[in-house]
Amino acid sequence: FNKIARYTDKLTDTYLINAKLLKKSYSNDDAWTCYRIGEAFSNIGQISRAINYYKQAVTLAPYVLDFKNKYGVALAANNLLPNAEKEFSEILKENPKHVSALTNLGFVKLRQGNVKEAELIYYKALALDPDYEALLLNIAGLCAYKKDFKQAETYLNRLLKQHPNNAQAKQALQQIKQYI
Repeated sequence: FNKIARYTDKLTDTYLINAKLLKKSYSNDDAWTCYRIGEAFSNIGQISRAINYYKQAVTLAPYVLDFKNKYGVALAANNLLPNAEKEFSEILKENPKHVSALTNLGFVKLRQGNVKEAELIYYKALALDPDYEALLLNIAGLCAYKKDFKQAETYLNRLLKQHPNNAQAKQALQQIKQYI
């Protein structure tokens, strides 16, 4: 990842995005390259730079919903919640059963203070995929936020049954034990 960062530092993000990585094609080669560079920057915590590459990936391949989803996640991580909400909503117009987009939209709604709306979105996603790791963690967080620690424990245990090495779930379970 650092190698990609050094390479893009030499050429500048603007140059790469505006002069090199701009070809639309059936194979989406440039879109995939942008996506991978976005992933690299995201993994080293350079979210602002990742956003630029995810955005270009979406521009080049607007119907690859996973590109839009990663772009939305990066926007949310950069506290650009209305923009992230727009991306997730567009995904759900294309595919209303996109569990990751539903989960991410629920998270955005919760961060915006729309607890009821977040809860409805989470339960819609849960009906589609009752074992989705990020969703179970988010629902447990929502339950803890609502001080329903017993229900949070249920979701965390369910998550750990499917994914026993999930460190976030283990930590969250330890944190809520004192309230049960």
